[in-house]
Amino acid sequence: MLRALLEKYPLSTRVADDQSLSAVRDHNRKSLRGTDTQLDLLKDHIEQEWVTRLPTQSDLDNQSDAA
Repeated sequence: MLRALLEKYPLSTRVADDQSLSAVRDHNRKSLRGTDTQLDLLKDHIEQEWVTRLPTQSDLDNQSDAA
């Protein structure tokens, strides 16, 4: 059985397949790292916007005075 598999899939083919899979894996890792970096930047931007839009204590005081 092993001999039949080796004849059907010679070692050179398996090595090429392994190299292709390795290249795809490396590309996917780089893409995921890039995406993670972009998401971190977006998250930081959203958090900064959120903080700058929070009402201050004086805003809250002014609202209670107006009521």
